[in-house]
Amino acid sequence: MAPLFKLPGASQSVLKAQQRYLHLDRQSPQSCPARHLHDTAPWPRGPHPSPHEILGAEPDKPYSKRNFHQLVKLYHPDLHGVNETSMAGISRASRLERYRLVVEAHEILSDPQKRLLYEKYGLGWTLSRHGARSTPRPSYAARGYRQHYHQPSAEAAPERQMPIFASNATIVIILIAMAMAGAIVQLERARKAQWDFKVRDIALQEAITRDLEDLALRLEGKPRDTRILEFLARRELNSRTSRDTSFFGFDPNENICRH
Repeated sequence: MAPLFKLPGASQSVLKAQQRYLHLDRQSPQSCPARHLHDTAPWPRGPHPSPHEILGAEPDKPYSKRNFHQLVKLYHPDLHGVNETSMAGISRASRLERYRLVVEAHEILSDPQKRLLYEKYGLGWTLSRHGARSTPRPSYAARGYRQHYHQPSAEAAPERQMPIFASNATIVIILIAMAMAGAIVQLERARKAQWDFKVRDIALQEAITRDLEDLALRLEGKPRDTRILEFLARRELNSRTSRDTSFFGFDPNENICRH
């Protein structure tokens, strides 16, 4: 092997970096860990990575944003042209999908409440162990919450009222009562109309009686012809009032011509 010539400091650094890269490239995929932040394009090996695997976080330890910042600089859509060398062999769609998962994993792990829900119940993460891009299976409590608040409730929709049936005897009794009430109302109306007619007839008879009495008073002490006229007037009065003498109190014996 030919001896190596001494190079300046910068050239020696480049040579060491190339040797390190070749050494890492010779390692088999089985010997590489599932999550290595110093890889050219760091990403978990599994098909359905979790937020902890993507960001290199452990469930029982505080979350650090250092890995998140590195992955954002690597997979950000605006930096695709800058990172072409390190992202060789990865399609643009895969980069966008990885960037989306990095941001979503950061949102879960940086929020204590979301992190607790994910670590306890598996809620909030779009990837699951049973298939890519499948929504996590919610617990019964979350399912009841969603059904209560996102589905039309029984109180919001008008409840269909069940028909109420009555027996035949009840219907017959109701109809008879209504018929009797109508008959009573009609009878009272007929009685009132008859009484009004009788009152008007009595008022008319009283008016005629007053007129004839006035005429008789004017003829009192008059000559024979005048008394004859009085007699005729009284007879006419008696003929009119003979139908109901109890109302006026006339004596039929007065129907005599005194001349």
